[in-house]
Amino acid sequence: MTDRNEKLWRQFDQLKGLNLEQALAAGANVLMRGSKRRAPVDTGAMRDSHRVEVRPPLGDKPQVYIVVGDDEVVNYPSYVEFGTRKMAAQPFLRPALDEDRGEAIKAVGSYVLKELRTVAK
Repeated sequence: MTDRNEKLWRQFDQLKGLNLEQALAAGANVLMRGSKRRAPVDTGAMRDSHRVEVRPPLGDKPQVYIVVGDDEVVNYPSYVEFGTRKMAAQPFLRPALDEDRGEAIKAVGSYVLKELRTVAK
């Protein structure tokens, strides 16, 4: 095997350590910012409760979530998003996904590309 091939294989081995959770979080942050912009505001509590959460992998699958609200502070985001019998829906998560998807994918790709360039040095 040539020195060039050995270097290439070493670089591939380094890619095994690529943090996919952080790459996905970069995209999730784009979507979170979009949903915060679109969230209807009364007190601001729901808008301010948006966060990206990276959880330990489930098997070999990374887990990254956009969390809006929690039971102790804000427990109504799903009612706002989907509506109820007494209240019309005011979607803010689905429009963010629909409209900001391309930017989120670019953010994931940029993160991965940055990591690849680091490994290729």
